Amino acid sequence: MANTIVWFDIPVTNLKSATEFYAKLLDKPLQINTEHGFEITVFPHEDNSSDVAGCLYEDKTKKLNDSDLLIYFDVNKRIHDAVAVAQECGGKVVEDIQAIGPWGYRAVILDCCGNKIALHAMEDK
Repeated sequence: MANTIVWFDIPVTNLKSATEFYAKLLDKPLQINTEHGFEITVFPHEDNSSDVAGCLYEDKTKKLNDSDLLIYFDVNKRIHDAVAVAQECGGKVVEDIQAIGPWGYRAVILDCCGNKIALHAMEDK
């Protein structure tokens, strides 16, 4: 079954810094790509699968995500480490790690550019 959400864009004020932030936060290799005249960092996903994919793109004129709309990033079994990494890399904790019933755990942070995102894990250890 296909996902209802298929792609997301996260505007950032500094693509290089944001790419480094998310690579450390997610503990996954990320790189800036230039394709078809766009410079973006695409989050890891399987091509031709039902994975939800997304990217970072630099735009100093866009308003950053400070709304209550949250994109949840999977940091399963390393949520405590991910929150610590976020703080070490210029992020801020908005809501500390909390249980969300049978859906696991989440923390809400601001990334290094001020975007509000959620970190999610089914297990807190």
